[in-house]
Amino acid sequence: MVSKIVSFLLVAGMLSFGSINTLSKKLQFQITSVGLCEPHTFQKPWTQTACMFLGESVCLIFYLVLKGCGKKDTKSVNADVGNPVPNPGMSIPKRLGLFLVLSLCDLAGTTLAGIGLLFTFASVYQMLRGSIIIFTAIWSVLFFKRKMEHYRWTAIGVTVIGLIFVGLSGVLSSTTAKDTPSWEMQLLGCLLIVAGQLANSTQMIIEEKNLKGYAMNPLIVVGSEGVWGFLITISVALPIVSSIPGKDCGAYESTPDALVMLTNNGFLLTMFLTYWLSIAFYNGLSLTLAKLLSSVHRTLIDACRTLFVWTFQLILYYATRGQYGEPWTPYSYLQVIGFGFLVTGTLLYNHIIRLEKFIPWMGLGGAPAAAPAEDKSAPVAYQPIPTAEPSAPPMGVPAEYTPSPSSYNQPQVQAL
Repeated sequence: MVSKIVSFLLVAGMLSFGSINTLSKKLQFQITSVGLCEPHTFQKPWTQTACMFLGESVCLIFYLVLKGCGKKDTKSVNADVGNPVPNPGMSIPKRLGLFLVLSLCDLAGTTLAGIGLLFTFASVYQMLRGSIIIFTAIWSVLFFKRKMEHYRWTAIGVTVIGLIFVGLSGVLSSTTAKDTPSWEMQLLGCLLIVAGQLANSTQMIIEEKNLKGYAMNPLIVVGSEGVWGFLITISVALPIVSSIPGKDCGAYESTPDALVMLTNNGFLLTMFLTYWLSIAFYNGLSLTLAKLLSSVHRTLIDACRTLFVWTFQLILYYATRGQYGEPWTPYSYLQVIGFGFLVTGTLLYNHIIRLEKFIPWMGLGGAPAAAPAEDKSAPVAYQPIPTAEPSAPPMGVPAEYTPSPSSYNQPQVQAL
């Protein structure tokens, strides 16, 4: 009974922190504060990326705490179940170079998606992250020469339809909702979010190709990427965007202005720190629960996460009379339809809904259609994150996706 209660609390924490991640990120963009120039909203996606990496780096602290408590170490990120680890370690130069590349992919994915969030609704952002399932599947075919079953290609087609409906709802809503970006900016935001998932899917493929079989704790992987990404962001990215001329106190994104704005507004600072903590705890809980959750559980958790974000944004909008959150528009029904397609696509892709029971040939074209039973003793699979991000997850990981222990045999991605 105790273990079930603990598992429930951990799942609830994962759902809560995953939702808070997206909500606090969007709220920061809507908060007005005084900086180095006149009062303006905190539209600082590059600063948020630095915060995200700092949250990921906390996983190194989690690792040290668990190690100090005597918790059994995870020996390999992707070691095959039942087989010895083929290579116990990776040379330090190769490891540093790999983490550098992975951090750059994470930097591109998180920042592109963050800029896209500036121009669209949080619920649209959350759902469009489901596009990562498309890119991951395509990269798996191109780089690993995997054969995809027909039902997986069907799932991808269903996901594409869902993404189109969600994108249309955001673009068309801009014509009716007040104080929202134009439809052109909404469309740009949607495209940037999808581009961010392309970068994150590339990160997944690089991780799989280079980390498979190495004895490396997933908390160390995530934490190391966080440290590398934070150093790159504050030493290279932020100075560059601060030196480019723009409308943010004379710069494209002024870092000194961001620091002043944070110190002058307690609510903004609270949301900034909340975002940082949500990244840290979401990643820690996701890695802790990776062995315990089936694909059904992960699908339900991320579906609930998307619904929670959307519901909270609607309530917040009408409670604050439009100052925060997002409105319900005549085109929100398109988003409901798109969400339904995205959930269905996820269920099909992860073989929770088995089309071959009704259409026999759906199981052909690749590996056997029957889904293998999940091995709960398998090593914890690495979840880079969103997203965001929690990297995220998509439909948020950083982010923010949580691959199952068997995800490196076939790309089994949740897209909620």
